[in-house]
Amino acid sequence: MNEFAFPNVGLFNVIVPWGELWVGIGLILGVFTSYAVLMGLIMNFAYINILLDKI
Repeated sequence: MNEFAFPNVGLFNVIVPWGELWVGIGLILGVFTSYAVLMGLIMNFAYINILLDKI
């Protein structure tokens, strides 16, 4: 996290919202549903992992 994410915070500020948008569109429209669910799960596990590291 400290070696990769923090030095590239500008990149992640662009990638994360776009990823959330495309996962949401995929789930709403039913296009690539399995892929959208998988990416949504990966994002949620990443968020949980970050929160647990701070505890």
